[in-house]
Amino acid sequence: MKTKNKIDFENIINEAKNIDTEKVSNEILEWLITNVEYFIDNSVKTFKVDLIIDGESNPPMPEARKLNDLYRSLPNDSDLVEAKDVFKKNGTIDMKKLNSKSINDASDIRNILDEVTNKCMIKMQHNEEKLNQLYKRMIFFYEMVGVYKGSPLLREISGAVNITKFEYEAFTVDVKVKSPTYQIQREDGDIEMFHAEDKNYTIQEAFTVWIEIAFSPKVKSVSLF
Repeated sequence: MKTKNKIDFENIINEAKNIDTEKVSNEILEWLITNVEYFIDNSVKTFKVDLIIDGESNPPMPEARKLNDLYRSLPNDSDLVEAKDVFKKNGTIDMKKLNSKSINDASDIRNILDEVTNKCMIKMQHNEEKLNQLYKRMIFFYEMVGVYKGSPLLREISGAVNITKFEYEAFTVDVKVKSPTYQIQREDGDIEMFHAEDKNYTIQEAFTVWIEIAFSPKVKSVSLF
């Protein structure tokens, strides 16, 4: 087991060194630009977007998926050491076994992957062209204040958008979404209550990207004379 883990870790390190962080940053920003409607909410200015990177991503993110798969290839601590092996007969924890070489190696590899991920974030933060494209796509939803004769009414706004965090969350979250209750009036005037089925789903471990948009209305200059 230890030999196998050592070989796996070495492969992860080598593959991590070959990740093209420029490509990853471009792919993430392209996805955000394309999928603004997926996460936008003009009642807030900060967004946490979960990126489920698989073969169905649109647009595709092949380089980001490589990095994603490296994270997923890391074994869990429970795969490296069994809980029963870290407890002494008196019930206390054997810290030597808990801090085994394989667990420490896995932690070191995760730190290496985190460094690669951080480099991707920095390149996103410095990609002015794509950040401007993302801003233009997002700001439309804040500019629109209504609709008149089928056309949107827009207010003039100036601002910018930035990526404040990009990281891999190595845990799953179970989520329950409660469906609303509707009132339906029958033809005879009776009111019937209708409740759709609640939905349960699991957010898999994945990359998350935090986006912040800042803006203010444009103020036209007024002549005093």
